[in-house]
Amino acid sequence: MHAKVLFHGHIAPDLAIIIPAFNEEQTISRVIRDWTKIAECTNGNIILMNDGSKDDTLKIALSLQSDNPRLIIIDKENTGHADSCLYAYQWAVQKGFRWIFQTDSDGQTNPEEFHTFWQLKERFPLVFGYRPFREDGLFRLMVSKILMAVIFFIFKTYIKDANVPFRLMDANILSAALKRIPDKLFLGNAFLSVELNRIEKIHWKKISFYPRQGGTPSVDFPGFFKKGMRVIDEFIRIKKEGDASPELQRPLLEYATLIYLTIPYFFFWAYFFQTAYAVIFSLLTAYGLYRALSFYRTQETFSPVDRPSNRIKLMLPVFAITFLWLFLSGAGGVSYQNIDYLKHNGMLYDLINFRWPVHYQGEDGSSYYLCYYLAYYLVPSFIGKITNITWGYTFSFLWALLGLWLAMNWILKMAHNKSVWIILVFVFFSGLDIIGTFLTKFTVLINGMPHLEWWAGYNFWQYSSNTSLLYWVPQHAIGGWLTVPLLFSLLQYKGKAPIPALFIFAITFLWSNFVLLGLVPMMMVLFYENGFRRFLHWTSVIPALGILMPVALYYLGNQYPHVHAFIWKQNATGEIFSKYLLFCLLEFGVFALFIFPYIGKLKQEHQLLIGITLMTLLLIPLYRFGAYNDLAMRTSIPSLLILQIILLRLWNFYSKPFKFALVLILLIGTITPVSEIARSYKLSDHRFNRNTSLLQIPPGIAAQYFGGDQTFYYKYLAPKGYPGVMAASEITDYLKKR
Repeated sequence: MHAKVLFHGHIAPDLAIIIPAFNEEQTISRVIRDWTKIAECTNGNIILMNDGSKDDTLKIALSLQSDNPRLIIIDKENTGHADSCLYAYQWAVQKGFRWIFQTDSDGQTNPEEFHTFWQLKERFPLVFGYRPFREDGLFRLMVSKILMAVIFFIFKTYIKDANVPFRLMDANILSAALKRIPDKLFLGNAFLSVELNRIEKIHWKKISFYPRQGGTPSVDFPGFFKKGMRVIDEFIRIKKEGDASPELQRPLLEYATLIYLTIPYFFFWAYFFQTAYAVIFSLLTAYGLYRALSFYRTQETFSPVDRPSNRIKLMLPVFAITFLWLFLSGAGGVSYQNIDYLKHNGMLYDLINFRWPVHYQGEDGSSYYLCYYLAYYLVPSFIGKITNITWGYTFSFLWALLGLWLAMNWILKMAHNKSVWIILVFVFFSGLDIIGTFLTKFTVLINGMPHLEWWAGYNFWQYSSNTSLLYWVPQHAIGGWLTVPLLFSLLQYKGKAPIPALFIFAITFLWSNFVLLGLVPMMMVLFYENGFRRFLHWTSVIPALGILMPVALYYLGNQYPHVHAFIWKQNATGEIFSKYLLFCLLEFGVFALFIFPYIGKLKQEHQLLIGITLMTLLLIPLYRFGAYNDLAMRTSIPSLLILQIILLRLWNFYSKPFKFALVLILLIGTITPVSEIARSYKLSDHRFNRNTSLLQIPPGIAAQYFGGDQTFYYKYLAPKGYPGVMAASEITDYLKKR
């Protein structure tokens, strides 16, 4: 369809008032003026869809546009009322409007009645008018009632007024429904009502409906029978096709992500717990997964209109970037591996070669067990256990590739932008570490190349770039990059069904307890937005507790004496205060400067989320945990991802100087990930020995992953009855310091 957008004003993102018009020269001027008043008081735009009018409709609208910056005109060939509405809906969703309202240009509706609809939107994301009386004739009233009956008998759903030209719709719900609308439907707007009502029950509100003030009706008496049969035939065909291929309506990304995150738990329960407990926890996890999948099946969230052809065009370059990025990270031992791969390789070796849960025996007769965030390792280790260690390492690369591929798709979806540039921004996103290095003159070399992110001192803080996270701690990063989008999607939900937020939160735990802690602010926003009953519903609470409690007991056995204290207790106050301010400015504060001037463009829930996110990033550095302050590096993963997504979503609203400045900041930040990638490329022949146990790496590192035999998990939950692997005294000596 050829269409031309005529617009010289600005996007006001709260409301798009869509008005299709065909040969309405008698009414168009008054209709535009009346609805402009509504647009002004709701921060909205009017989108006039000129459907190939043959009279002066377009000329009149253009004359009004010079004094009306809120008027957007889309001029297209004549394709009918339904196609005009659907095209305008798609355009408005892609432009980021939060609410979409549609009315007609014939002057039959009353703009003053809109205010009641606008007040109801926070309680009801779909508010439709219905016409109990129509002043445009008995025949058209009969047409409405017959259409209602046809829809009821074919789709088994009650739609009070399917084609009403007075409908207010949440853009996210509308986006999901539009994907299910076939092309070139005669009554596409009516079928859209059916799909919307399937996702979220429509709230109906009585409206007035006056006689037509001009133009020509789309359905007249002579053509009624022919067009009516066409509608019935179309609806029956749609119903059959929908029944024959229901999988086309499944949110595959949500499904794949939930299953990917949850699969490791079934291995964990089966092998790390006694049989009775394994059965109970497995059933609770399976039930929580089922409820979460069921929720997303009917509540697809926040995706703009996305044609399959667009996804296919993006698939190859995005996959190529993802593969190359991971290839150079060290995963699977296919390229250079940094010092953290002593631990990663040792973890895989012990899980592949020793019985689960891995038991260690001290020379003094004490017993220990492998205690770490195992979700990232369990599936590849199981493959290696039933085949050999080579296949285990190969599958560890493929397992990471699958998780990273899902994360990349989420980035595109959350950003509301289908572009390879979005992926590149994610790969190279970082704080301004090079400026911090220049100002502090502090540099740490790893394999002869600077590790810029330690410019504040490795015992202070580090907010890692996405590349650093993937190359050093994929077990934390991938889990965080997948759970944040699932929870982010729930912010868009406006329905009344309970949300699976607690279950999603819980399945993060075995991936990373630091990421779990970093998700707490997001959970607070979800609780505030959804209320007690929908957030703490038993269908989510019970499975979540069935995951959180046993995993917590498993973690509590860790014996390593971790360093932890408020940062000012370990360093001179004057020194840390100046570094703290500089750190906050360079790592995330500079990006906040691009958000605050445009924060009004965000939805209310996103304004709250970015506010609490920035507060979280301010607070995280104040407490140190771990020799290298792992708390700051890993707990910040969710907040940094949210920051990136908000920046990407605001891009279309930025002025040209803002865009230029942001691109410059992002380019300066790329120095950090580029240096990390360059290290991998330069040292690509350096790999650690795969056949190395945790017991063979430096004792001070290995001791971090040992749990003791005097813990609740080991005494009452863990399976026993087989000998442990002998651990050197150098390792157990570290643990006795606790």
